[in-house]
Formats: sequence, C-alpha cells, structure tokens
Amino acid sequence: MKIVHVIDTLNIGGAERVLVTLCNIFRQRKYEIDVLTILTPGKYADELLPGIKVYALNRKWKFNPLKLYRLSRIVNRYDIVHVHMRYDLRYVFLAKVLFGFKAQIVSHDHYGDIMIDPAVPKFSKYILKKVTYVAVSRDLIEWAVNKVGLPREETFLLSNIVQINKENVSRNDVKQGAILMVANIRPAKNIEFALQLMKAFNENGNQYTLDIVGQINDTEYYQKILKMISQYQLDDKVKLIHDCYNVQTIIPKYSMAIHTAKSESGPLVLIEYLGHSIPFVAFKTGRVVEQIQNELPELINSTFNLEEWISSVNRLLEENEMGLKERLKARMKEVFIKYYSEDNYYKDCLNVYGRALKMK
Repeated sequence: MKIVHVIDTLNIGGAERVLVTLCNIFRQRKYEIDVLTILTPGKYADELLPGIKVYALNRKWKFNPLKLYRLSRIVNRYDIVHVHMRYDLRYVFLAKVLFGFKAQIVSHDHYGDIMIDPAVPKFSKYILKKVTYVAVSRDLIEWAVNKVGLPREETFLLSNIVQINKENVSRNDVKQGAILMVANIRPAKNIEFALQLMKAFNENGNQYTLDIVGQINDTEYYQKILKMISQYQLDDKVKLIHDCYNVQTIIPKYSMAIHTAKSESGPLVLIEYLGHSIPFVAFKTGRVVEQIQNELPELINSTFNLEEWISSVNRLLEENEMGLKERLKARMKEVFIKYYSEDNYYKDCLNVYGRALKMK
C-alpha cells in the first residue's frame, strides 16, 4: 500500500504536526509514504524522516488547471490520498472530478472551531459522502453524522498523538512561577482570558510570568491583545513569542502551562505537556480533555470563572513541598502511555485505510 498525504503547506499548526507524526510512524514501519503540499513545503517539512518525498505544487492561484492536473498525476501513483484540511479536500476532489485518479480519498478533519462554527461548508455534504471520513474529536463525528448526514458506522475517530522527543530539549532550571501558553493568535484561543488571569495574579502580588507562544493568525486580534497587555500593565509579566517552532524544546523550562481555548479538536499541545509531565490547567473542550478528565480532573476547568482558575493555578504552583506535584507527574505519565501509544495509533489508521480501499 502506497500513501500520499496532502496539505496546503507544512507551516506551524496542529494538523501539520499530525501529518508529520503519521508519516514518520508509517515510514518507520517501512511503508512508502510521501507528502504533497499545494503551496510551499513549510518549516515542518524538515521534520519528515529520510525517504519521505515532498512534492510541492507551488500553486499561485486557486483554479490553475495545470496544477490540478499535476496533482491528479502525482496522486494517481498511490493507493491512498490522505487529505488534511477541509479546503484542501475540496481542491483534491476537484482534481479527481476534472482529471481522475485511482487513489482512494481519506478526509482527515482537524477543524478546531466546531463548537463555535458548526456550519457545513459548500459542497461538503456531497464530497464527504464520496470519501472516507476521519475526525480527531467526537464533536466532529457528531457534526458529520447530524449536520452532514454521514452514517455513524462510516465515520472514524482518530484521536491525535504526539511523538515526544526528549533529546535536544533544554535542561535549564525551571523558572519558578513561569507559566507557558501555546496558542496561535486568533480569537478562538481566548487569550484575553489568560490576560485577565495574569492581571488578577499581578494585583494579588503573585510574581508569575506568562509566555504566549504562537503565530499571528489574526492581526486585528493581535493588536487587541497588545492593547490589553498595556492596559493591564503586564508588559513585564507577559511575553509574546512568535519564533519558536518546536515547543518541546522549551516546555521543561516552565513550572506549568495553561490552555484557555473556547473550542478545540485536540489540542496537541496538551499531549506534549503530558509527555513531558508538565502540569497544566485547560478548559474543558476537545478530544484530549475528553480522554483524560476522569483520571486527571484537577487539570481541567469546566467554566471560565476567574476565581476557579486562580485557585487551580495557585494549587499547582504551590504543591512542591508535599511532593504532590511528583505524584501528579507520575499519573500524567501513566495517562500518556495509556492513550497516546504509537502502536495503537498506527493500527487505528491502518484500519481506516483498509476501509477506504474497500470503497473501490
């Protein structure tokens, strides 16, 4: 079986990380697996293992027929074309309609704002009934069944995992009171709540700092965040970092992390925190929270009540003396092994491919 993954580009993001992880897992098991980017390859292309080819269409305008034709010819060499974004699915499907190819399409839905925006994009009802649908969260499965009309037995849940690499990770001493937040700068990440939290800590005399690591996806929202940092007098407490492309190298520097997004499909970064055993507080949304909340309830908050978050963060930062944090880290490690095994992920994905090939 030969597999090609398709995405617009491998710049920084959760879906892009999943693609690289999947490709590397299958390559380690000797599969012929390659990548096609509709635009340029992007930074994450460098993390693909040797032997994985990267085809770049370098498309300049959307409906260039030459690019659509080239995509169809490349994809035609494979048995499975694994597509990672909704808009890329429409593009790949258009190439199939216009020029044809034999590969079976697997649509991998990573959409993280499904709780905010459950609308069905144009042509999705038609296209998704012609492909094998895979989602990274149960919320997306429910959307596909109830909004799109897919039979439940023809949908697949493929929860995200992350390959943890503790080599080349910074071993600097942990900065006491240093809090990490990994979030691209856009409204769904609810960064303003994190700033309200830091304002409260500052007013209470807590010497905590917050580093927000992520790319600027929404310039208007970015300006709003900068204005809030200034208004809340947090210039020496909150830092925005936009040039960190491998967060695993910096996670061990922090005492803990927070994740305040209103809607998520994963998120991958919570798996990275588990893998590195860094305590965190996250809002109750996404597949990862669904998996771990019963075993690690102290890490999850179900509301955006400021006092609850203050209490949760303080508890995790002040637990050192009684050794509670070390026991928590041991439990986090157990949960990581239980839910994020590479072997199980590989078998689940292989099952999806088997289903897709039966559609011939």
